[in-house]
Amino acid sequence: MDRTTRTIVLEEEQQRLEQELDEVAEEAAGEDPESDAYERLHQRGQRLEREIVGVLSLQEAYPDGEVTLGALRTDEFALVEDHTKDVQDAKVGGRNVDGAGRKFFVAAGLLDAPFLDEDAGFEARARAVGQQPMQVTEWLEHRINELSTPDVDFRNGFGERVAAKRQEQATSPPN
Repeated sequence: MDRTTRTIVLEEEQQRLEQELDEVAEEAAGEDPESDAYERLHQRGQRLEREIVGVLSLQEAYPDGEVTLGALRTDEFALVEDHTKDVQDAKVGGRNVDGAGRKFFVAAGLLDAPFLDEDAGFEARARAVGQQPMQVTEWLEHRINELSTPDVDFRNGFGERVAAKRQEQATSPPN
């Protein structure tokens, strides 16, 4: 199976994120600020704000920039896990290394970017990612994760099943 890739023009991505943030803000405005739905929308809005800052910081440095991302397949995930484990083994007491895992995840999915040297290998990409603002890394991680999720028609997922069970329980007579 060929690796799924996507090239993202930074200016277009900023516009897409701004539009999504507007939609989330509009939806949040209609929710009770004390509700769980509002809290979820608020968190999503904050994530979008951070991602916009990441894209804007790249645009500032590279006005006509674009990045090319690749979906992570099993081999790339294994590379991420192996490098993360190596970092953990090197730390005294095997401390948490989630941050290193994030950097390696992005490095594995980042095929081209204005801040990468041409033909940069995994280690060089990881070092370059590590030099970027956290908002850039968070945005890249989110987009790579989206790209790595297979686009399949999965009907009747968990949320739909819970809703169906609730409906079933609401209409069933008590025992």
